[in-house]
Amino acid sequence: MGKVNFYLILFFIIFSLFFYAENSDADSCPAAIASLLGSGCHDMGSAYFNGEMTQYVNYGGTVVYSCSTNYLSGCSSGSSTGGGGGVPATPSNLRSDPAPAATAIYLAWNDNSYNEDKFNLEREVANSANWATLTQTGPNIISYTDLTAISATTYNYRVQACLSGYGCSEYVYLTGVSLSAPSDIQPPSTPTGFSAYAISSSQINLFWTASSDNAGVSGYKIYRNESLRDQVTVLSFSDTGLNSNTSYGYYVRAFDATGNESSPSSIVSAITYSVSATTTGTTTSTSCPSSIANLLGSGCHDMGSAYF
Repeated sequence: MGKVNFYLILFFIIFSLFFYAENSDADSCPAAIASLLGSGCHDMGSAYFNGEMTQYVNYGGTVVYSCSTNYLSGCSSGSSTGGGGGVPATPSNLRSDPAPAATAIYLAWNDNSYNEDKFNLEREVANSANWATLTQTGPNIISYTDLTAISATTYNYRVQACLSGYGCSEYVYLTGVSLSAPSDIQPPSTPTGFSAYAISSSQINLFWTASSDNAGVSGYKIYRNESLRDQVTVLSFSDTGLNSNTSYGYYVRAFDATGNESSPSSIVSAITYSVSATTTGTTTSTSCPSSIANLLGSGCHDMGSAYF
């Protein structure tokens, strides 16, 4: 009977030890985390810690944080207030992704922290030492498109992770970034043979010779008295609704699909006719331009086929 009790007690002890070991394993780290934190790795309920409680890995993460710079409840060192406590980990791999376009620089970076509430993204013209905030993104926002960059200018960028009340991480940098050069920077040739003719008291017709361009001319912009009047794809334009006996000045520019514009043509002017109150039968006559009246006299008038 004594032997039976001895073996029962021994079995109970072995079973208890096995049960305790099995339940202790529930608090140990997954193998992948143990390989980062060492054999003393254990689960503290807030994160996985190493045996000394000086380093930890967040649940679902693979980044090892130091308690001295990223304090977390359970750490044996560091402080939750003041100093470097709670400062997010520094981002990494700030890059232009995808490559810059002609009007935009695309930025992206890796988020190595778990507790940031914003990222500060800053920019400087290369070597100017004049950094300025470009934007602040929210937590876990790890990309930004810079639409304010200027062509033919080189920029440097930097980004840091921040947590309000605790501070910001170190910066990670990207240097020497520029907008891509536009594919076509050549303007069309200047329109030639530009002329203007008044044909009534309210209309002036314009004509010019075609421009040429390496990628093709898209159209022409007509300016009247220094203001844009219209744009066309042909080589003439009728300006209507004008005041009688009034001088108007014109020039024209050619443009291509990229938006490149030629130099302005020569400036030409024309004077609309004066309105005549004389009507005979069904034929209405109008007076002549002053230059023609000087030749034909004060009775000069336009009969539709010529000045008489």
